[in-house]
Amino acid sequence: MRCGAVRPEPDLVKIRVRGDVVKARVNQDLCISCGLCVSTCPEVFNWNNDEKAEAINDDVPSEHEDCVKDAADGCPTDAIETE
Repeated sequence: MRCGAVRPEPDLVKIRVRGDVVKARVNQDLCISCGLCVSTCPEVFNWNNDEKAEAINDDVPSEHEDCVKDAADGCPTDAIETE
C-alpha cells in the first residue's frame, strides 16, 4: 500500500477496548464456517444468511470478553482479530 493511501476497513472481528466496550466483527472472506466461534461464544457469534459466522452486535458486553478472545485464539483462519 502506498503511503497516504486510504485502506478500506475489512469486515473483521476486531476487538477494541473503549472503556468497558469491546467491538467485534467477522471477516467474511476468511470465515470457513467451522463453527468454533459460534460454539465457543454463542452470546456473541451467530450464523448469517450466507452460513458464515458474524457478531450478533458490534458491542460485546464485558462479561463475554474472555469467550471472544478464546474464539479469536481458536479461529483456524484468523478471521477473528484482537488488538
